[in-house]
Amino acid sequence: MNCCAPGNHPKEDTSSKSTWSQIPPLVKYGTLAVVVLVALRVFRIPLATAIPYGVFLLCPLMHVFMMKGHSVHDQEKKKV
Repeated sequence: MNCCAPGNHPKEDTSSKSTWSQIPPLVKYGTLAVVVLVALRVFRIPLATAIPYGVFLLCPLMHVFMMKGHSVHDQEKKKV
């Protein structure tokens, strides 16, 4: 059975979603960018110093979020 077939996913209950998930991504990421820039300015951290650390911290986060749905497919294949 194809797990990605139309109609094979359970219906999502929108009433149980958190407030954070209802905020548009552009607003979330824009706010995060402003907070980071203000923190850099307040703590007087040079941008040339912050960029390598930002890339270093962003890399593991990107891996976690990009691999988020892979375990579901593996579990379904093992059941068959």
